[in-house]
Amino acid sequence: MIIDKTYFVDDLNIPNLDFSENSDLISNNNALDNIISRSSFKYLSDVFGYKVAKEILNVFKTNGQIKSGTDQKYIDLIEGKDDEDWQGLRYEVSGVKYSQIANYVYCQYLAQYENRLTDFGVTNDNAEQGRSISSWVKFNASWKVMLSMRQICDYHLYENYHFDYNFKPRDAKSLYEYLRDSADWDVDKFVHYEETNSLGL
Repeated sequence: MIIDKTYFVDDLNIPNLDFSENSDLISNNNALDNIISRSSFKYLSDVFGYKVAKEILNVFKTNGQIKSGTDQKYIDLIEGKDDEDWQGLRYEVSGVKYSQIANYVYCQYLAQYENRLTDFGVTNDNAEQGRSISSWVKFNASWKVMLSMRQICDYHLYENYHFDYNFKPRDAKSLYEYLRDSADWDVDKFVHYEETNSLGL
């Protein structure tokens, strides 16, 4: 897999993940692994199309390492190219792992598990000593981070003439810009995702 559970900490925290090996604890690991597999493929398909998305995922060993002998264009896409200000589909800074795909997967996880389909219909978990609230704020924040790494987004001009630059990548190319400027890739099949807002509209 291109990413794993180690990306889902801090802002992307998913409760009840088990980071120990050979544990018998009940955890969300299997549910997360399933969503990672499905959502990673969907994400890459929306960028490259079905065939190339499969090719990209096939360069990985089961432990997430890139297979030896892999074409350099895949390595550059995944790990980044500093000379082109491209961070890569995944990268690590000071021991912290980042990935636009992790942000996308996190959003899919929230959408899947905020409500559950049961024998009684669609329900959400009920806490005895707390109250259930919407995960939209976390979804929206993660989606915006993913968009800033993925594509060029429209700026919004508000009534007070204040520009919202939340989506602009600070010092690195977005995935779309990297592909557009590359001789190895194209943007013919690139699907632009819609922006979200804090109100869920």
